[in-house]
Amino acid sequence: MKIWFNKPSEKLFNRTLPQGSGLIGTTIFPDCTDEVIVVNHAWMWRHFKTEGMENPECSHWLKYIRKLFFEGKTKEAGELANKVLGSQARSRTPYYEGNPEALKKLGGVSPISGIYGPDPFVPVGEVHIHYDEQTETEALYSELDLNRSEAYIQTGDGENAIRRRSIVSRNRDLFTMEITGKGISGTIDLTRVPDEQCRITYPAAPDQNRMLRMRGEFPEGKYFSMELQISYADGEVTASKGRLRFTNVNKLCFSLSAATDHECQDTEAFVNGIVSYCREKSYEELQEEAVEAHRELFERVRFEINEPEEEALKNIPTDLRMERFYKGGKDNGLQTILLQMHRYFVIAYSKTGGVPGNLNGIWSNSTNPEWCCDIHNDIDSQGMYFSVDALGLSELGDVLFEYLE
Repeated sequence: MKIWFNKPSEKLFNRTLPQGSGLIGTTIFPDCTDEVIVVNHAWMWRHFKTEGMENPECSHWLKYIRKLFFEGKTKEAGELANKVLGSQARSRTPYYEGNPEALKKLGGVSPISGIYGPDPFVPVGEVHIHYDEQTETEALYSELDLNRSEAYIQTGDGENAIRRRSIVSRNRDLFTMEITGKGISGTIDLTRVPDEQCRITYPAAPDQNRMLRMRGEFPEGKYFSMELQISYADGEVTASKGRLRFTNVNKLCFSLSAATDHECQDTEAFVNGIVSYCREKSYEELQEEAVEAHRELFERVRFEINEPEEEALKNIPTDLRMERFYKGGKDNGLQTILLQMHRYFVIAYSKTGGVPGNLNGIWSNSTNPEWCCDIHNDIDSQGMYFSVDALGLSELGDVLFEYLE
């Protein structure tokens, strides 16, 4: 079961290929020349707006609000929840005026008055892959295999084709991509969307011709790290100013991971320990392990609606099938895909030790996403997890209830 496209991606979730380990989220923006992989982490939440705004007098309301809901007093429960649990407009200026140490922690950034809601969910960074040989966009094919949680991309035809396949290991929070072709050349570099409040550095790597490292730190003290390691066949790879250049290679494989100060103090060492695991592993070995972990969850439920036209509809790109369906076209096969897509996403963004899926799961390419890409406990989180019991993913709902407690 798969979704597939034959045009470049335009924006998040529009012909992109999202993958996730429950903690690490990656989104591939397929392109014929300049490919982008956005990297997210479930714990990439700022502590800027909420610094000093803790309210210990709210959690005790939760059991009473639940009681009202179970008694059928939905209106009363909702109004009370919005009043005592929901985000309130409040000025941060008085807090910082009376707290010079807290103001100093902001590194000169002025406090913002009248802030609603929490800090936004922000991306870790991006991997940019530039291919020297350009290919026409008509020669692009990309797919996401839901059964395997594996992405595949091809640009060009015949001897000029460049093929990519990628997998995310649920067990190891590790993203791996293999690129194959005949004498391909290009560059790989780590970067991040412009963000004046994030200081990015590129720590030296022990093996600079096979590794890239990036570290970010926010004024309030939160920090994170990302590391990428590569292996290749034929040709050569060189490093220059935080960028890897590959020349005339026939196969290139890289793995990456990320960590925040939530799970460890030394994020660089933590990430290096994850990524170094793959140093002597082939893509096939990492693939086998990752697919097995995904299938253990995904293949618990099989859902099919048979129809005679299904085989013909499989030859239509998924985005065009969606347009056809919205216009009233019958497509039972697409409905089975959508149900399994829901299960796929729950698996990809849910994991013990992680965070419940927010409005975009664990996929965002903006430092200012809509609604802060927040975890909305009024309805959105429940909507993400309402079906886990019926669809064979009961244990994945625990991450929501552990978070609420």
